[in-house]
Amino acid sequence: MSLRTKISALAFFFLLLSVSAFAQKKNKKGLSEQEKIKAEGIFIDASKERLLGNPANAAELFRECLKIDANNAAAMYELGTIYFNARKDDEAIALITEAIKIDPKNEWYRMLLSDIYSQLGKNEDAAKVLESLVNDYPKKPEFLYEWATELLKAGKYEEAIKVYNRIEENLGITEEISIQKHSIYLSMKQGEKAADEIKKLIAAFPENSRYLGILADLYLSLNKKDEAFALYEKMEKLNPSDPLLHLSLANYYREKGDKEKSYQELKKAFQNPDLDIDTKINILLSFYVLTEVNKELTSQALELTEILVNVHPKEGKAHAMQADFLFREGKMKEAQDAFRKTIQLDNSKFLVWSSLLQVDYNLGDYDGLLKESNEALELFPTQALVYLFNGIANLQMKKYDDAISILNSGVVYSKKDKQLSSQFYSSLGDAYNFQKKHTESDAAYEKALEIDPTNSTVLNNYAYYLSLRKENMDKAESMSKKSNELEPNNASFEDTYGWIMYQQGKFAEAKEWIGKALKSSEKPSGVEYEHYGDALWQLGEKEAAKEYWNKAKVAGGGSDLLGRKVAEGKLVE
Repeated sequence: MSLRTKISALAFFFLLLSVSAFAQKKNKKGLSEQEKIKAEGIFIDASKERLLGNPANAAELFRECLKIDANNAAAMYELGTIYFNARKDDEAIALITEAIKIDPKNEWYRMLLSDIYSQLGKNEDAAKVLESLVNDYPKKPEFLYEWATELLKAGKYEEAIKVYNRIEENLGITEEISIQKHSIYLSMKQGEKAADEIKKLIAAFPENSRYLGILADLYLSLNKKDEAFALYEKMEKLNPSDPLLHLSLANYYREKGDKEKSYQELKKAFQNPDLDIDTKINILLSFYVLTEVNKELTSQALELTEILVNVHPKEGKAHAMQADFLFREGKMKEAQDAFRKTIQLDNSKFLVWSSLLQVDYNLGDYDGLLKESNEALELFPTQALVYLFNGIANLQMKKYDDAISILNSGVVYSKKDKQLSSQFYSSLGDAYNFQKKHTESDAAYEKALEIDPTNSTVLNNYAYYLSLRKENMDKAESMSKKSNELEPNNASFEDTYGWIMYQQGKFAEAKEWIGKALKSSEKPSGVEYEHYGDALWQLGEKEAAKEYWNKAKVAGGGSDLLGRKVAEGKLVE
């Protein structure tokens, strides 16, 4: 519970105490009966205002009370509390300090003062106040705990340990205190004393194998491998199915350089359903980083994810973890299945949906992309990326009206992401172009480039479609050239630039650039083969041109005139 919450929770209880104290204490000034009654009434009214949530009114009334009774410690406390909540820390400290002088045995006043000092980072001052409380109330362990905590915050480790020892003398050996002292000794780089604390726990609770594991891990960090292994053997006798034992052994063998045994122990831990899934996920996250630089661990990571989903088949995050690894390794179909399983179990995570849609897109599964983006839109109606994927799916399925509608609906959510917004207008440009609405198409491409002038895909597509229409050829050439500068060795971009050269009658340059596209492409398209054949024909290399037109026909996807070129053995335009 925070300090300010704690103060509020105690307010009503303390009001009763303070009113009673007010009535019983005789003021040093010797107030008259009339002054006593007046001050008491103002105090009660002030307390009511505070409880009603009117601190400004309450503060004014408490100040009025102190004008009548300058030594009213309860009014000082209440006003100090209000000042503290209003972040008037100096005024609060002054009032509470004065209240303590008047009533030095009041534990509530000192508790508040220690809390104020703690909040302000004055931990030594807080510790001194708590020490005084411990001296006056030695049977209240909560003061000892808070004293030790403030000493720790102040970096007074030896003094904190002494206080914890006092608690231990009263309560006996407990895990909480022993582990705390163990941690303090470790921070002080006193490993043997840290070990002694765990040994005390083992002696007090010999059946708890977890303490053996803590000590063994400590020995391992101290390079006492034999002592560590002896403790692991004891753990195995006490609890052979303990998954934490296998994690510790995995760490032990790794430290010894035995990678195979380390991995086998790790597998045993993963195969144990008693080891919580979050621990396993955290281990796999470390694998995710390690496998970026050490690909030898990839097969182990994939095997561990398989174990994870087999042991925790109803946990969505298990399948999501496996999917992330599969996606990174380019195993798209397996990743798609894993992401789909994830959303069957838990469809609330947008990142999982966005990853699934990306996989659908990478696989060219536009039926799946359309179906799953429609489902995602129901869950995440303000996520721009979902609209974009839905628009792309409709575009690829030649549902141009649907694509335009959804892209126009989603672009309003993309304003804060420049690249994403540019992609929306790029896709709108493509959709309008396929409908031969060139005015709208050009406007969309222009908007995309206005947002992101370096969008190489827009530069290429816009340039290519202008070249097909033989419009603004200088602009088309400039944009295509820029796209190749931004993204060299892109076969599609090189083909576009070559085709623009062709349209400008620069057939030698066309042959050169389309030739580059054929070399850059792992699997040249029919369009690229056909364009190269056209350039060859224009340069008089007619037999070679026929050969490339035939290649275009085999590859598929050429122009509507390709069939005639092949059949007639000549260029048809």
